[in-house]
Amino acid sequence: MPTFNYNLNIPNPPNNPSTDVPLMQINTNSINSIIAVNHYTFNDEFQRDGKHSYVQMPVLIPIPPGLVANEAVLYAKKAQGTSNFFITNGTSGNEFQLTAMNNTHFPIFATNTNYPPAIVNQVGGWTFLPGGLLFQYGTMKSTGAVTTVVFPRAFSTVYSISAMRAQNNDSNTSNGYTVLSNSGFDFNANSDSVGIQFRWMAIGAA
Repeated sequence: MPTFNYNLNIPNPPNNPSTDVPLMQINTNSINSIIAVNHYTFNDEFQRDGKHSYVQMPVLIPIPPGLVANEAVLYAKKAQGTSNFFITNGTSGNEFQLTAMNNTHFPIFATNTNYPPAIVNQVGGWTFLPGGLLFQYGTMKSTGAVTTVVFPRAFSTVYSISAMRAQNNDSNTSNGYTVLSNSGFDFNANSDSVGIQFRWMAIGAA
């Protein structure tokens, strides 16, 4: 981004106006140029003057300084390896992460296909919950008595998981996970059959 020059206290009344004209021109041109950064500038043909064309924020490290109590402040900060949005409530010092953008995991945000290739029609995905939580889900089909499920994204900590197979009116049917880690779990369908459908959800820290 370019640097915009601006001369304070211009025009200066003791000066001859002609002396200040070059500095005034610099100021005027800088105003036009700085408004054009992420905005529609003066004389836009569609009358969008001054409106945002997009929003771009620098990546910060700490909470921005100089905050006012009870005012919400939105800013960008690096988390999970890339820039994400955070919000803080004035001078509280509390940060709430609002996004978890991650280019590596973008292809599986809504649909995950990281399942055993022999079984088709299996879907899943993940979404980020404000405050640092990751919610993941999927519809799966068994590959045998025990089926290994790989989370679309690895958690840093898993808090809770649920998994349930579709019942077949058999009172002896049972199911549940037998192994759980931050990267996935094993589902026990109490059957050696392949293709038994089950659904799962998990929540934890991103």
